[in-house]
Amino acid sequence: MLASINIYDQVIEGIEDYAILLLDAEGRIQNWNKGAEKIKGYSAAEIIGKTFQVFYPVEDLSMNRPRILLEQARREGSAREEGWRVRKDGSRFWGSVLITAVRNEDKQVIGYSKVTHDLTDKKRAEEAEKELLRITQQNLDLALTRFKQAESIARLGHWQLDLKTGKADWSDEAFLILGVDPLVVQPSLEAFMARIHPDDVQRVGEIIRDASERIVPFTLSHRIIQPGGKVLNLYGQGRFEFNERREPIRLFGAIFDVSELMEKEARLKASNKELETLIYRISHDLRGPLVSSQGLLQLAQFLVTDQDILFYLNSIDTQLGKQDRTLLMLVKLMEVKSKEPVSEQVELKEVVEKVLAEIGKEAPLTLEVDLDNQLSAPVCADPELLYTILFHLIENALHFRRKVASEHWVKITLGKSEKGEICIEVADNGTGISDQIKDVIYDMFYRGSEESTGAGLGLFLVKTCVEKLGGSISFAPGKTGGTTFHVTIPSGETNAQTPVPFSTSNS
Repeated sequence: MLASINIYDQVIEGIEDYAILLLDAEGRIQNWNKGAEKIKGYSAAEIIGKTFQVFYPVEDLSMNRPRILLEQARREGSAREEGWRVRKDGSRFWGSVLITAVRNEDKQVIGYSKVTHDLTDKKRAEEAEKELLRITQQNLDLALTRFKQAESIARLGHWQLDLKTGKADWSDEAFLILGVDPLVVQPSLEAFMARIHPDDVQRVGEIIRDASERIVPFTLSHRIIQPGGKVLNLYGQGRFEFNERREPIRLFGAIFDVSELMEKEARLKASNKELETLIYRISHDLRGPLVSSQGLLQLAQFLVTDQDILFYLNSIDTQLGKQDRTLLMLVKLMEVKSKEPVSEQVELKEVVEKVLAEIGKEAPLTLEVDLDNQLSAPVCADPELLYTILFHLIENALHFRRKVASEHWVKITLGKSEKGEICIEVADNGTGISDQIKDVIYDMFYRGSEESTGAGLGLFLVKTCVEKLGGSISFAPGKTGGTTFHVTIPSGETNAQTPVPFSTSNS
């Protein structure tokens, strides 16, 4: 029996992960194991005989916590808690403590066993997790606040509809846009449809039904009437969310109040229309006297023989010619701006040859054209706008030619992209475009140099035509000097064949 007790004592004393000790009835320490020394920092000689209250922080001692735990163990048989404890060096650790009452044969409490486990690492990990959760929640709350602020500023509301339960949710801004009180109106598809303008209800319903049947994203542009009678213009989008079996489970989207934007757009369009009308009328009204003046000058040039007077008459005629070309360009620009592009079958080769016939008459240089066989068949585009683009790109290349005209060349390449777009490339080996002016060459009335004889409207007109056709324009330095302009224009044709170039020249 004594041997068994000795073995048990040796086992207890050898445990290092738990502080296991025996207290007398007053809480004084009677024994000490290696775990207690490791966790609390005291040696057996330093601590045996002292009260276990030395392990408690001041705040627990002020509340008489050690005595309360002993009394609970005496009364209930054991007491368990977790809390901060103090080591010999004053540092703290988080301990899990179990105090169990020890009784004699008469069931009188003669002492207590006390087991302490150091859970500091676990506690710190939990606190770190809580702090991370706190920061995450704080960031989420901040993000939600900013999202709501952004929605309010943008007049953008979002919504979602559970396709299984039929339950709908609207954001705060969605309620504000629709002009309804979230405490009065329950979000639903029916409540949303009730706010749509009567003239738009059928069209909106058809779009939503069609999207629901085909399970595809959709867009909406419509009006709503708020309860007070105010009419708003909305733009909306919706799309489906799917489960792992690709079954639609939720429909979600957004509504955007574009009323103010549409009002500004309408005012801007009206202002632009007034400006275009003014420029158009001025251009026409000025051309009448200008053409008359040119006619009188030509008559004077025919009748006058004095060379000095002829020199001045010719100079005036040159300036009037420039003014006339500028006015014609302004008229053309206003026509393009007000024009609705048409989509016609166009023989691009004929357009190119028409441009070359007009420009090549006065061009002492080589004009080379590569036309892909892809474009041998008609393409769908606006012939007038295509002509204007090609004409002014080639004319621009002529204006900025080399000093020795015979060394200057212009190459026009036409083809199709993989997407079926019409690709126009006009390259030259002229004076090129410097970095200092590359950001302004498309500006209205910008002239590349003092020597330029143009009105500064050619590239502006080209860019306007390209944008009218929904295309894009860019430029880059040529490999041997000069400039290469790239134009891409959407087309309805998608044929893809092997390129077969042809060329024409005038030198």
